[in-house]
Amino acid sequence: MNTHLVTPESSLLNELLSRNLHGSHEPFSPQYNIKETNDEYKLELAVPGYVKEDFQINVEDKSLVIKVANEITREENYLQKEFDRVNFEKKFDLSDKINTEKIEASYENGILSLSLPKKEEARVKPPKLIEIK
Repeated sequence: MNTHLVTPESSLLNELLSRNLHGSHEPFSPQYNIKETNDEYKLELAVPGYVKEDFQINVEDKSLVIKVANEITREENYLQKEFDRVNFEKKFDLSDKINTEKIEASYENGILSLSLPKKEEARVKPPKLIEIK
């Protein structure tokens, strides 16, 4: 499912309607937050249990693609196993407002964070005071 960064309300509704319920056989799709400031969009994905080397992040045809497609070593000596690290792919449609050349990512405490800077022309300019002569 593609998610539009410029229309989080509608994409959030779509995500809620298609969210996997516990025990479903649908592919894993990490939960995420999108914040907007004057300078950037901030995308955070909840993906605990991975290491930063597990992630591959690309910009492809106006989409941000985040995926884990590595061979993940599995230990078979569990007495009980209720969670696992799984491969996944998540796509977000990018607005023309985003400067794709300056996207940055970091991974800390189970949160993959991406900074999606806005192009200069997309930033809100402060009001300009016009002096009366």
